[in-house]
Amino acid sequence: MQRVTGFLGQHDRLCTSAVSERNDGRPTPTGFAGLINGMASRGWSTVTQQHMAGNRLLLTHGNRRAYACRMAKTDHHPVGTCKMGTDALAVVDPELRVHGLEGLRVCDASVMPLIPSSNTNAPTIMVGEKAADLIRGLDPLPPARFRDERNDLRQELA
Repeated sequence: MQRVTGFLGQHDRLCTSAVSERNDGRPTPTGFAGLINGMASRGWSTVTQQHMAGNRLLLTHGNRRAYACRMAKTDHHPVGTCKMGTDALAVVDPELRVHGLEGLRVCDASVMPLIPSSNTNAPTIMVGEKAADLIRGLDPLPPARFRDERNDLRQELA
């Protein structure tokens, strides 16, 4: 987190430290060179001409790296930034309540320990639904029981 001052006053900003290490941006200028050459091609020139006119400085290696560092962002879905548990490192308890703050819960992807191998949308909705049930004091749903079709078929054939 970084404390920054803007026109609305001071606030915290999440700093992902993207391209913060020297080697992080190493391939970036080369990739930018290919991108810039493609954008300057005849097929794209009508779309990119205005943008490129203001960014001629991107033609040098050092300027491309500086631009990439300034404009870097992630399209990944950050998770695991708000550990759930009962140990000293946990931010929220198993009922998603923030330790040390009464009346505040975290109910988003930040409580997931690892990023799922799928999009984070459905698991995040599940966390929100679970939080809604906790806040309303509803009992947990019974465990889902799925029929193991392969094993059931073996038993039927035996």
